[in-house]
Amino acid sequence: LDGILSQLRGDTLGMVAGTGALAVLLLGSISLLMRRLVLARLVRLGRTARSIAAGNLFERAVVEGQDVIGTLASDFNNMADATSGLITEVRGHEAQLASVMNSLDDGLVVLDRSFHVIGCNRSFCRRIGAHPEAVRGQRCGEAVRPSLPCCRPGTNCPAARCMATGQLQRAEFREPGAPGEAVRVDEVYASPVFDAAGSLIQVVEIWRDISERVREEE
Repeated sequence: LDGILSQLRGDTLGMVAGTGALAVLLLGSISLLMRRLVLARLVRLGRTARSIAAGNLFERAVVEGQDVIGTLASDFNNMADATSGLITEVRGHEAQLASVMNSLDDGLVVLDRSFHVIGCNRSFCRRIGAHPEAVRGQRCGEAVRPSLPCCRPGTNCPAARCMATGQLQRAEFREPGAPGEAVRVDEVYASPVFDAAGSLIQVVEIWRDISERVREEE
């Protein structure tokens, strides 16, 4: 019996060692398969998503296989195509709107409720002697001072009146010209912009040089 028990103990230890080695091998194989079949593909999908978020609208995920991850990659590409199409369409509308604004002879500027410049056209920028990108985001008083008379002390700002009343406001400003030059007269209209709930969110100012008309009338 002692010999048989000794042999059984040896066989048991061998079986335990073999089972442990087999378990380690299986776990390693499963981990390798998970990395290659799941995690690596998810990492590539995440990398593609970050690339699109960074502005590369033409980046697409690689569709591998017909499993769940492959279906997810295909759906992701469809979503990216739809989003890219919408972004391209919006950019086209923005370019068209900018072209229309810049084609106006009158100066145009859009202000938010804090009187920060949201956008302006080239005529307005020529009037204040600045570049559109340099003006955008600044407060109106800081961006135009001292080019426009509406921001000088004691002046009744039409945009402020429009913000306060929610109604169209008109103002007329006269500026003496340089020696030998005529007086410059600007006609300003401040129009309110409302959201879907009826709240005033922006003001659009139109600056028109009416100096010649005023001289003819006089």
